[in-house]
Amino acid sequence: QEVAEMLVKKSKFIRLRFLPNINDLEIMLPNIRENVLRNFDFITTMIPTMRNLSINLYSPNMNLKPYEDLVCRYDLKTIRFSVVLPNKKLPDDFDTKAYFHSFQPLLNELLNWRIKYGVSIDNDCNSLPLCCFDNDFLVKALKANMWGFFEHEFCDSLSIDITPDLKVNGCFVCSIEKPKSLEEFKNFEEMGNYLREYQQKQYGNKVVFEDCLSCPKYLTYHNCCTCLVYRKVDI
Repeated sequence: QEVAEMLVKKSKFIRLRFLPNINDLEIMLPNIRENVLRNFDFITTMIPTMRNLSINLYSPNMNLKPYEDLVCRYDLKTIRFSVVLPNKKLPDDFDTKAYFHSFQPLLNELLNWRIKYGVSIDNDCNSLPLCCFDNDFLVKALKANMWGFFEHEFCDSLSIDITPDLKVNGCFVCSIEKPKSLEEFKNFEEMGNYLREYQQKQYGNKVVFEDCLSCPKYLTYHNCCTCLVYRKVDI
């Protein structure tokens, strides 16, 4: 509550851009869920221009109805989604295409929100390989001007998370086992190089599928079209 009040107070003097990221409401403890929704209501009420929301898609069976209720109640204008990727070593027989494809019904629900409510649907850094989805779904998305699904390029810029104790880490998937302190770096360039070197050691520079080698999107976007983790699969 104190943080929410601080954001509202500061927004009167400086322009703030922030994206509420509400995780799976059904798995939250009741008191945490109540607190999250109360603060979301407070911020959207006190800052009328705040009309966006971020949703992490953890499972193909995730219930999106609570989020649809939020879209309607607060007249949200933008939904940013992210298909959560495993942050552990993948087995050799892990079927990446099947994993992405299993989320198509959920993505179709988001697409229906676009059509029904006019809300803009954009994806997070881990853009989705279009080859993992059915042609009918892609045509429907194009007709609905769901450009965020197609235009996002690839994981080309590092996501740098700095925790309250000033530890520097990468994104959720590329998190570092023993992160360094912010005070150990001279500048952001040094910080970025440190994270890139770590990611290179962890995930290498291999392509996901053999047919990626002739894919226009893959070649156009510097040999990648999704999360860095999914490049470490031998062809």
